[in-house]
Amino acid sequence: MAGREMHMGPTGDTVRENVAFFRELSGMTFAALSRRLEELGRPIPPLGLRRIEAGERRVDVDDLAALAVALNVNPNTLLFPRTMGDFIEARVTGVAEQPASRVWQWGRGWAPLIGQSIRIDAFREFVRPHVVLGPEERADARRRWVEGELRRIEEEDAALLATLEAEEGRRIDPADFDPGTEFLKEELRALDPEDDAAWAERPDDPAPPARGSRMDPRENWRPARA
Repeated sequence: MAGREMHMGPTGDTVRENVAFFRELSGMTFAALSRRLEELGRPIPPLGLRRIEAGERRVDVDDLAALAVALNVNPNTLLFPRTMGDFIEARVTGVAEQPASRVWQWGRGWAPLIGQSIRIDAFREFVRPHVVLGPEERADARRRWVEGELRRIEEEDAALLATLEAEEGRRIDPADFDPGTEFLKEELRALDPEDDAAWAERPDDPAPPARGSRMDPRENWRPARA
C-alpha cells in the first residue's frame, strides 16, 4: 500500500543500539545530547532520542551525520557492528548475514560487500572517493615515487651483482659491472615532478591531475560480478 511505513531493518537496529552505546559511553544524558544536536543545527528532542534508541523512530541520513558529530564518532561507527572478525556475523539491510570483517571492508570502501571475494586490488573495481591533489602534493608524490624507483633499481642491480659474484666465485669491481639500467635511472632523475604535461605522457604517474586521469572512478568502476 502506498505510504505504508516499512519496518526497521537490521541496519536501523544496529544504528539505534550504537547510538545508545556511545551516548552512555560518553556520559551524555538524552537532554545533553539533544542540546548538542540543537547546537549543530539538527535538533532532536530528548523524547525523540529515547524513541530512536527504543526503535520507535527512524534515523535518516542527516540525523545519522549529526549524531556521529555529536557523539564524536565516525558515521560508520554507528552504521556497523562494534566488533569485527571473520567469525562474527553482522546484519546489513539488503543482504544476508556477512562476516563483520567483510562488512567493515565494504564500509571503508575497500571492496564490494557482495559479488566477489576481497582481494588486495579490489579497489580497482570499487568506487572510492576520487583523490584530488594540489600541485605541491602531486609534485611531492612524484618525487617520492622517483626516489623509490631509483632505490628499487639500485637494489636489483646490487642483487644481480651479488649473484654474478657467487656464480664466478670472485669479487667483481662495480665499475666493471654494467646492468644496463643507467639510461633508465637517468631518465627518472630527469623527470620534473611539477611538469604535468610531461607526466601525462607516462603510464606510471603516481599522482595524476584530477579530471581525466587514470584515477578517475568513472574510468575504473565496473559493477561487482554476481
